[in-house]
Amino acid sequence: MRKYILMITLFILSNSAFSQSEDNIIKYKAKGIYVVLQNNKGEQLTKIPFGKDVIINYDEFFKTFEILYENREGGIDAMKLLFLSEKEINGTKYFKMKDKYGSLFNVFGNLERIGTLIIIMDKKDEDGNISLITIDGAKKQE
Repeated sequence: MRKYILMITLFILSNSAFSQSEDNIIKYKAKGIYVVLQNNKGEQLTKIPFGKDVIINYDEFFKTFEILYENREGGIDAMKLLFLSEKEINGTKYFKMKDKYGSLFNVFGNLERIGTLIIIMDKKDEDGNISLITIDGAKKQE
């Protein structure tokens, strides 16, 4: 009998812990994700659709983003960005983040208020251009 009570107690505690961690996740949906190339003057050189049916999971506790989207071949791709620090430039706050490969990004936007997320790659290409990943029109999911 004690084993059953112990198992039930452990089950309740584990479900409680799981539901608490889910409370820290805010989910958003958007129609598309794009790769944008800008020159050093900030002029857009190109904008290419990168994926559709975007789901963004933002973990408030860890300040991480998980971005899931359907690629051109119909498969599901994911990008996970890990929080490194919060910075500010000209009064605008942004996150310094990295992906699983160690690439660094500056992440701007306000999903809650305007539904926009802009992910700027830290490195420029050989021509001095900047690559960005943009998501617009994201809506919070209940």
